[in-house]
Amino acid sequence: MRPVDGCGQDGQTMAIMAALMLFYMGLFVFLVDSGIIATRYMQLSETIRAAAEDGSRSPSEAALRQSGGQTRILDPAVATAEVDRTMTASGLDGLSWSSSVDPSLTSVTVTARMTIHLPIVGSVSVARTKSGRLHFGQ
Repeated sequence: MRPVDGCGQDGQTMAIMAALMLFYMGLFVFLVDSGIIATRYMQLSETIRAAAEDGSRSPSEAALRQSGGQTRILDPAVATAEVDRTMTASGLDGLSWSSSVDPSLTSVTVTARMTIHLPIVGSVSVARTKSGRLHFGQ
């Protein structure tokens, strides 16, 4: 009588387990990196929203005085400085931005790009643009 040796399947279970482990580790890396990207994108969105709002709250005092309170426009220098202050205060790593005041001087637009360094895959960049209109009163 011959000893039963598993019908010639020595090591096949080990190969399947190794393939499954590799698959699950890749899935884990994907999920972790996706979570990091989503979190950082939300941080960028909140920061850029706040910067656009801060910049849009910068009326030109000179225009208000000269028009007796009738002309309501942004002061481009103050609006840009407020955007820069807010973006710098955020302290986000890998952040670069630019801001512009539209020609009618009623809104400010902030465009930001952030490079996210991922633990395994490398790095990825995300970008976002947000505008804020001058709100006066209320």
